[in-house]
Amino acid sequence: MSIVVQDLGAQSAAVLEAAAVLLVDHFDEPGGWREMTSAREEVGRVLKEGFGLAAMENGFLQGWIGGLPEYNGRVWELHPIVVHRACRLRGVGRALVAAFEEEVNRRGAHTITLGTDDHWGMTSLSGVDLYDDLPGKLTALWDLGRKHPFLFYKKLGYVVTGVLPDANGPGRPDIYMSKRVRKH
Repeated sequence: MSIVVQDLGAQSAAVLEAAAVLLVDHFDEPGGWREMTSAREEVGRVLKEGFGLAAMENGFLQGWIGGLPEYNGRVWELHPIVVHRACRLRGVGRALVAAFEEEVNRRGAHTITLGTDDHWGMTSLSGVDLYDDLPGKLTALWDLGRKHPFLFYKKLGYVVTGVLPDANGPGRPDIYMSKRVRKH
């Protein structure tokens, strides 16, 4: 399989529509996009406010990643990333993140940040009172055997930099991760 990462904003209307379909049909978080109108709006917002990159193979959109600037472009939020289910575990996500990192480095960023929600009780941070010894619970974070996405990012050099307790309801946090883009 040959993964080619291209500028999502330069793609055809059909590919942009496919990007919205991926958000609705292949984004696994329940807080994601449930219908096409909001998914189309999200694709447009990411392209207007930041940038998007598309993993393409023979005209087929395998997945895409977006970036939104923060702190005057010194920090970029990785948002969103979605890979077609049929293309997972084949290096598409890794290729998208690598291309994303190159692009934000080119744009002069110092840091990448992202949030990876735990809606499904996949980590030790889920279903507990994080206000009771938050630092200890954060230090002891582990996956409960269901392969939470934080493991993917950890393999790519991202570190946990925080957590927002109850972001998605009681006991359902958002885990923040970051990575330095350039050394000082």
